[in-house]
Amino acid sequence: MPGPLFNLSAYIGAVAARRAHVNVLAGIFAAWFGLFGPGVLLIYGVLPFWGGFRKQPVYRRMLPGLNSSAVGLVVAAVFTMGFKARSISHWSPYDRVGV
Repeated sequence: MPGPLFNLSAYIGAVAARRAHVNVLAGIFAAWFGLFGPGVLLIYGVLPFWGGFRKQPVYRRMLPGLNSSAVGLVVAAVFTMGFKARSISHWSPYDRVGV
């Protein structure tokens, strides 16, 4: 059984199934499929069409904009989390670590 995500999802599924008085194996499978199922289905659903899609001129023109928007969303998420963490922190904004 590879990796911590697999083990964690199996554990959480087993605990949830046990609390709900359901078969533990059903809970393990449901949690595992809920975590890994969408990605696996997306890969096998898109993979047959990916080669033809990459050759389309529209895709080639859209790719720089898609990459830029992905970077912008990641940067926005980082700033949002940083500002939220700073607003709920009990530390003074003037505290310095290691000074």
